[in-house]
Amino acid sequence: MMLSLAIYTFGEFGGSSVRSRDVSAAEADAALEEATRDAERDSGRVRSAYSGDLGRGFQVGNGLDPTYKLILLSRY
Repeated sequence: MMLSLAIYTFGEFGGSSVRSRDVSAAEADAALEEATRDAERDSGRVRSAYSGDLGRGFQVGNGLDPTYKLILLSRY
């Protein structure tokens, strides 16, 4: 089974972008952790759990920050 690891970036002026890649179920947790650590290091913010229509994973930062990211895994 394959999963999609997606990194959504939201900017302060309403802009957004998404980068995604396919990962196997075996590597999914490690890929999610690595992407989340990178986002925390880049932004200086900490993660919070996220689960919604887009998938499950982490949010780094929030809507009050200039940018914030959702790092999510979803099945397809």
